[in-house]
Amino acid sequence: MVSGNHRPRCSIQIVNVEDAVVPILDEGAVITPATSTTPYREVWTEEEDLAYVYREPIVAPDGTTTIVEHPGDVHGNFGFDFTFTPKTRKAVLRVDYFTVLPVLSGGALRLVYEPKSVTITGRIGRGSSLHLAIDLQAGFSEARGRPDFRLLRVSCK
Repeated sequence: MVSGNHRPRCSIQIVNVEDAVVPILDEGAVITPATSTTPYREVWTEEEDLAYVYREPIVAPDGTTTIVEHPGDVHGNFGFDFTFTPKTRKAVLRVDYFTVLPVLSGGALRLVYEPKSVTITGRIGRGSSLHLAIDLQAGFSEARGRPDFRLLRVSCK
């Protein structure tokens, strides 16, 4: 039961450094409709197998810098959890993403996964919405040789 015929929905996008939207494999969400006692809830999670390139700056004795690329692969999750209370129009949006800590050992790249989360609150409906854009760590891409990701964007209205 959503008052004022407002049925909130969220969208999630990854944008690369060329300002192109990167296809996300699974566009579905689990939606729990609002009732008189429970808020509307939308949860979306995507497991991604991504390429990651660690760009190590090497400074030569003459002061020039060379970038050495160390490619690797990482598996992590992107997602959101959105709740909306129709009576008060209060909304809470939590976006989950990850970063990696690159570690070089004997010339081999090891990636330590670090889950992250950002939460915002507000009111939605009648033209208002929640938008969250997170700058993603440089080096992530769909595949080796593809443009790096720049943003993770979630909008709920």
